[in-house]
Amino acid sequence: MCSYESIKTSIRLLLTSASNGLSLEQLNADYQYYNQSENIPFANFGYTSLLSFIQDMSDIAQIDFSPSPPIIYGIKSNHRMKRQLIVIQPNKQRSSKDLKRLQLL
Repeated sequence: MCSYESIKTSIRLLLTSASNGLSLEQLNADYQYYNQSENIPFANFGYTSLLSFIQDMSDIAQIDFSPSPPIIYGIKSNHRMKRQLIVIQPNKQRSSKDLKRLQLL
């Protein structure tokens, strides 16, 4: 059985790679493709639906209910965005505080 955090990481990667978002069915199909035909195991964590499972991941997913079916968009984490900024600015002199943050990422 996969841990909640590993599933959440997989979902984040799938969502952030889909710039136009994914429906629940598309998200589950993509998850199956990369995880040996296994559905997203939301029931293992006490959820009754995939939608409620994703809704509780508000730090990585935003759901747009206006279209039918709803579309789920990925939210990049602050840590990842900070890392991208550091990579984008390689010539900037880094303070020891910046270097400590890099080690934590």
